[in-house]
Amino acid sequence: MKIVIVGGGISGLSVYLFLQKLFPASLPLGLDLVVYETHEARKREKGLGQELSVVGDVKGFGSGAVGGALGVAPNGLRVLRHLDESLYAAIVDQGYPISEFWIQNALGWNISRLSATDTITVNPNSQLPTVLISRQAIWNELRDRVPDCALQRRTVSRVICANDQRPRISFADGSPDVEADLVIGADGVRSVAKSAVLSADEPTNKYNAVYQGLVGVGGFIPSSQLPPVNPPARVTMTLGRQGFFGYGLCTSSAPSKPAWNNTTSTTTTATAKIPPVPGSHAFWWSTYSLAQLPSNEKVDRNDIRVQLQSRHGSWADPVIRSIVASTEIGSIFPTWTTPDLPTWELNGVVLIGDAAHALQPSSGQGVSQALEDAQVFSLLLRHYLSQPRCSGNDDNDDQASSHAEPIPTAGAQKNAIIQAAETYCKLRKPRVKRIADRSKAMGDMKRKKSFVGEWLTYFFIWLLGKWPWDSYTPYVVDHDAALEVESFIATKQIR
Repeated sequence: MKIVIVGGGISGLSVYLFLQKLFPASLPLGLDLVVYETHEARKREKGLGQELSVVGDVKGFGSGAVGGALGVAPNGLRVLRHLDESLYAAIVDQGYPISEFWIQNALGWNISRLSATDTITVNPNSQLPTVLISRQAIWNELRDRVPDCALQRRTVSRVICANDQRPRISFADGSPDVEADLVIGADGVRSVAKSAVLSADEPTNKYNAVYQGLVGVGGFIPSSQLPPVNPPARVTMTLGRQGFFGYGLCTSSAPSKPAWNNTTSTTTTATAKIPPVPGSHAFWWSTYSLAQLPSNEKVDRNDIRVQLQSRHGSWADPVIRSIVASTEIGSIFPTWTTPDLPTWELNGVVLIGDAAHALQPSSGQGVSQALEDAQVFSLLLRHYLSQPRCSGNDDNDDQASSHAEPIPTAGAQKNAIIQAAETYCKLRKPRVKRIADRSKAMGDMKRKKSFVGEWLTYFFIWLLGKWPWDSYTPYVVDHDAALEVESFIATKQIR
């Protein structure tokens, strides 16, 4: 069974590793797994740790480092722990685990403190934090676990699928097309694979990525530029009339004691965990309104720096003033989102991550939702390929067994892929939509505001921190994607 993954970013490498784990070579159904990635995706050189970028030739933590920093939320960490305990531990130890978001206004007034951990209290010792880490570092850890032979540097120009045919992949260099039983589009917000799942009757640009009128600038700075704070395991976020500014630690020099990745700790409360020693680098970012995005040729880094200082140079927080006075601008990061697609799958092509649902950065869930996608689809594919019979009829579900030997016939494989893809959409789309809707509202708070709008924003954030009936946060961060699939399968079998 041949599976092609289009895109070798975090989504693509994660789904590769899940499939590799769930379909070991010892099973009768052998998977032929390959990842096509446009850019150079070599493993980091031994001993360089986080210093080598995804493209393999950008060293150091400059503000232009590939991808900047990101947060892996508790639900994303839960996925990583299911995938590989050593991977989970490496990411927690390399990044910086935080337990709180401190939100203040441009005047320096503290508005709210929001938890960055999950809210599971049955076993407080297993409580998970949010880990701040460079995108490059998490990609490196995933890439280290993918064999070189599985990742090919090829630019996919088109993915085609039809009811009675296997999906077909075309390449930009004109080389012969490749057919596969399953194509997983993990190629980001400007996905090429996306067109394969959309109706030919739809306008070609209806579901293109949409620029949201928001731009981010940011980078890495020495952690010594941040003053010691109590507690240290926090990110500081500042809202003002002209935009937003955030900063925090993103590297550790030694694991926390007891470590967040220690699932056997004997401490009785999550608060007994001691934050790790800060590493060499912290990160910062600023988000602001920009009606029209300039072309690459017209980006003036010096002008962007002047604007940054103009927006934040008079804000009360001395850390912000210090950063904007001394930092260099490497890149700007426009906020792009994907319109709500009618489906994420069709005839053996499945979309995951940003290809299916690019979220606003304010969601704090971009990478975590991509990881959930990879896990859910892989588990469902394993389940449906393990049926004693795969006819595509739900009446067979009561005879299912996730421990049965996979069926090698082509017809059963195709039915299993269709069922797994349809169920994946059924489980994932409502959850992602709720997160996308909430993140849009949060992203709007970073736009330029009137005096009244500014103070209404402060009031809303203050109220959010005081509201005792918050159902959204537990819904997002307490989620266990593996348990969701397990519960679905159990329900179907009982029925």
